[in-house]
Amino acid sequence: MRAYPGLAARVPRVPLALLPTPVERASRLGQPGLASLYIKRDDQSGALHGGGKTRKLEFLLAEAQRAGARAVVTFGGAGSNHAVATALYASHVGLHTILMLAAQPGSDHVRENLLAMRRAGAEIRLVPGVAEAEARARRLWARSAPGEAPFVLPAGGTSPLGNLAYINAALELAEQVGAGQMPVPDALYVAMGTMGCVVGLAIGLKLAGLRTKVVAVRASSPETSSEARLFALIDSTVAYARGLDPAFPAVRLSRSDVEIAGAYLGRGYAQPTAAGLSAIALARETEGLSLEPTYTGKALAALLASAEALRGKVVLFWNTHNGRPLQTDGVDPRSLPSSFWHYFER
Repeated sequence: MRAYPGLAARVPRVPLALLPTPVERASRLGQPGLASLYIKRDDQSGALHGGGKTRKLEFLLAEAQRAGARAVVTFGGAGSNHAVATALYASHVGLHTILMLAAQPGSDHVRENLLAMRRAGAEIRLVPGVAEAEARARRLWARSAPGEAPFVLPAGGTSPLGNLAYINAALELAEQVGAGQMPVPDALYVAMGTMGCVVGLAIGLKLAGLRTKVVAVRASSPETSSEARLFALIDSTVAYARGLDPAFPAVRLSRSDVEIAGAYLGRGYAQPTAAGLSAIALARETEGLSLEPTYTGKALAALLASAEALRGKVVLFWNTHNGRPLQTDGVDPRSLPSSFWHYFER
């Protein structure tokens, strides 16, 4: 938020991220059709956990500390990357974590994340659904005295406050473009779950004056990642920033700035697709890049499927997957609540 010192002064931040994250040319992955393909390596965004959540948690955990909380509660699927990152970084700054997680299809990714959450000391609970759990938690703890209730972090870290982190990320990219690390991208592909990354990037690119279209590849249900909700969240994020600092511009965005690619979800959230798995294998073979099937595999599949339309253009793939190894040694799956044991039955 260096460009808006009034806003920076009003928003606390706990330093967790390793910034700026690199921009790299992906010449092997992009051949033969995408000669100017680059990757934004947000998989390296933090030492404990990379990916798309570290930036948001810098603001969200700082706000929890300012509120005097001793614990945080957040939400997601059983294999939620946001839940793992919250558990790791909250523990790092001395906060206890309560995770309210809904069932999702089992996979090695889910099992690894559950064990990493437990190793970080998180308290884990099974809930029937994320939206219902979030509403129930807010009602339950709304009237508690300061410091007595856990601070509620939204699912995916997506809120007007959390979204500011990806406005910063877009401004970071603009500085890298200005320094000659890559040309101005014509298109930026990024996975879209709870939409916070997309919202922040779209606003920040507009602020920076970059003529880059954000292509948000849907990885969660159309109901939770609809176009109407996307633009409503853009408006509420801009309003929030302007409420803290009137010098923040009244940014307006349209479909020419951001679009949803909805054809790559497959059977639903956390359900792998053949195209996504193929994209994951190709990224590993050509660039040594680690992706996963829930989000980033589908986002790269959408980019590769559009290679002909993108021929001759500068394209940026924003990698929101965690590239840091998770520590799971010594964790007995039976230390998890019994409602999660079935994920480890083979």
